[in-house]
Amino acid sequence: MRTIVSVFVVLFGAGCLSVVDETPLGVHDGGAGGGLVAGGDSAGGSAGGAVAAGGVSGVGGGNVGGGNAAGGNAAGGGAVAAGVTCSTDGFCWHGQTYGGTFHGVSGTSSSFVMAVGEGGVYATWNGSVWTYAQSPTSATLRGVWFSSPTEGWAVGDRGTLLQWNGTVFTSLVSGTTRDLLAIHGNGAVVYAGGNEIVLRRQSGSWSPVPGALPVTDSNSIVRSIAVVSANEVYLAGIGSGGFFKTFDGAAWRDMNPMRTGGPTESDALYSVASCGTSLFASGNYSGEFHASWARRSGVWSEFFAQGARLVCLTDSEFLSFGASYYGNTTVQLVSPNQMMGLQSVGTGLNVNAAFAAGPREVFLVGAGGLLTRWTGPTLGARPERSTTNVFAFAANNVWRLVSTDVVERLDGNTWQPVAVPGAGSVVDVFSPAVGEAWVLRQNPNMRQNVVAHHLVNGSWSRHEDFPAGTRFVRGSSANDVWFSGGAGAVSKWTGTELLTYFVPTQAGTGPMHVTATQVWVPTSGMSGPEATYRRVNGAWQAVPTVNAWRISGAGDEVYFTAVASLMRWSGGRVAEVAMGIGSDLVASSSTAVFVAGVTYESDGPRSSLKKVGLTDGRVSELDVGTNEALTAISATLDGHVWLSTAGGGLLHFAP
Repeated sequence: MRTIVSVFVVLFGAGCLSVVDETPLGVHDGGAGGGLVAGGDSAGGSAGGAVAAGGVSGVGGGNVGGGNAAGGNAAGGGAVAAGVTCSTDGFCWHGQTYGGTFHGVSGTSSSFVMAVGEGGVYATWNGSVWTYAQSPTSATLRGVWFSSPTEGWAVGDRGTLLQWNGTVFTSLVSGTTRDLLAIHGNGAVVYAGGNEIVLRRQSGSWSPVPGALPVTDSNSIVRSIAVVSANEVYLAGIGSGGFFKTFDGAAWRDMNPMRTGGPTESDALYSVASCGTSLFASGNYSGEFHASWARRSGVWSEFFAQGARLVCLTDSEFLSFGASYYGNTTVQLVSPNQMMGLQSVGTGLNVNAAFAAGPREVFLVGAGGLLTRWTGPTLGARPERSTTNVFAFAANNVWRLVSTDVVERLDGNTWQPVAVPGAGSVVDVFSPAVGEAWVLRQNPNMRQNVVAHHLVNGSWSRHEDFPAGTRFVRGSSANDVWFSGGAGAVSKWTGTELLTYFVPTQAGTGPMHVTATQVWVPTSGMSGPEATYRRVNGAWQAVPTVNAWRISGAGDEVYFTAVASLMRWSGGRVAEVAMGIGSDLVASSSTAVFVAGVTYESDGPRSSLKKVGLTDGRVSELDVGTNEALTAISATLDGHVWLSTAGGGLLHFAP
C-alpha cells in the first residue's frame, strides 16, 4: 500500500579601434508561441520550420544551419528548441538552444537582454525573439553589463573590451592581455575583472585598480563583481581558495576571514550580488559542496543550495544554479525559510550566468547555446509546510526538517515541532528510540564543525568536541552512536563519553552503516568515492574493491551503491545485485533494499524508487507518483519507506 502524505510538483586606457560591421546571424523565436524562424544562407545554413503556438516546433521545411559561430557558419537558421514548459503551480521555462556557448548575460528590462559567448557572438532579446550577431572580435566574451539600452560593455579573453552604443559594439583598448571574466557598474563607475586584474572606468577612461586583489595570492581570479555605488563595491573569486573583497570609497578590505555564517578563504566564490539591503554570495563550500550565503542587517545565513552560482531576485530570494554531479543543470529558488525547485534545464546544459529582469523573470544562459527564460510563482503559496529531509527509525519514530533549522516529529498523524536548542543549520538527525535523539547543528562560529544536541527524557545536553567536517550521525543503540564526515576521523558516543577514532585515510568520511558488531564508513574526495572501511573487533579494515557512495544493510549483510550498480557484501565477498539502478540514496528494511534516484531523459528528469528483495534479489520499481528529484530516503526495519522531494514533498510507502 502506498500513502502520499503530500506531493508538491515544483519545477521548482581609453582609445578606440575601428568599428567592425556586425551582420545578424539569424533570428529565433523565444518559444512564447507563434513566430517564424528567420535566418538564411549568410551564416552558412538555411532557416526552416515555423514555430507552432505554445512554443512547439513546427514541421515546416528547411535545413538546419550548423557549425561553429566563431568560424562563421553556424548561427544561421536552425530549428527552435522546445518552447514553454510549465508545472502545475506556475514554474515555467521558455527556452531554446543555439550552437555555441554563452558565458554572460545582462540587460535593462524584460524587453532588452543580451547574452555573450564563444567566438564573439552575442544574442539580443527584444521581448519576443532572440537575434544573433557577430561582435568586432572572435575572442570568447565572458561578461556583459548595461547601464542603459544605449550604453554597455562586454569583456572577454585576452583583454577584450567592447563598448555598446545601442546599435553595435566598438572595440576599446583595455591595457591588458589577461582574460577578463566579469563586469558590473553603477552610475558613472564600472569595474571589470579577471585573471589577476581589476580595471575601473571613471571619467570616460579605464585604468588598473591597485589593492583590489589579495596581496598574498598571485593567482587570484575575479569571477563576479557587484557595484552598489562608487563607495560600495564587492569582488568575489578564486585563488588558492577563495577571496571576497569590498571597497568603501577609501580602501579595499577583506570580507571573508572566519566570521559567523559567512564564506571563508577556503570557499571558492563564483557569484556576488546585491539586492536592496541584502548581499548574496555563492560558490563551493571548502572546495567540495555548493553553498550560498546571504547577509541581512549585518548577519550572515548559509544555504546548501544546489548551484555554485546565483542571481538575486529580491532582498530575501535568489535563484541558485550551476552544473550538477549528474551532468544535468538544476535551478533552485531559495528564500530564508525554504528551498524550492531543483528544476532541470537539460542534460549537459550547464548554466553559466543569469540576469533577473524582475523577481519572476530570469534569463539564464550557458553551454550548448542555452538561452532560457524562467518565470515562477510566489513563495509561500503552497498549502502545507515543505519537507527538506526525512529521517525514519521506526513506524512510530519519524522526524523531518521543514527548513534549515526547524525540526518536527511525527506524532500519530500530526507533525509536532521539536524545540532544538542552539543556532545553526541542522545537518543530520538520529533517534535510537522514541524520546531520545541526536540533532547535529552546524556550529555558527566555525562552519566546518558541528554541535550535537542530545535529547533524553525531555532534557537536552550539548556536545561539540567533534573532528572538523563532521556531518553525519548513525547508531545501533543509545550507547552505540557514531559520527562521521571529517577527514580520516570518526567519533563514538558510548552512553557516557565521546571517543574519537582515526580511520586510515585522509579522505572525507561519509554516512555510515552501524550494527552492533560493525561500523562501515565510505570515504570520498573531489573525484568521488575512494575507499570503504569497516571496523570489526576494534580494528579498521579496508574493504577491497568496494568504492561506495552510500551504505545500508540489515544486520551484517551490507548493500551499497557504486556508480550505477547496487552491490552486496556477504560472507566476506562482494557481489553485484543489479545494474543501472540509479543514484546514491539507499535504505534497507528487514526484507528489502530501496534505492531512490533520478534519471535524466530528453524531456526532463524522472524519479525512480527500486526495491531489491534480500532473499531472491528480485528488482522491482515502485511508482513514486512524481517526476521531482528525490532528495532523501529512510526505511524502517518493518518496511516503511519515507522520501522527500526537491519541491518539498513528502512520500510514505507503507508495507
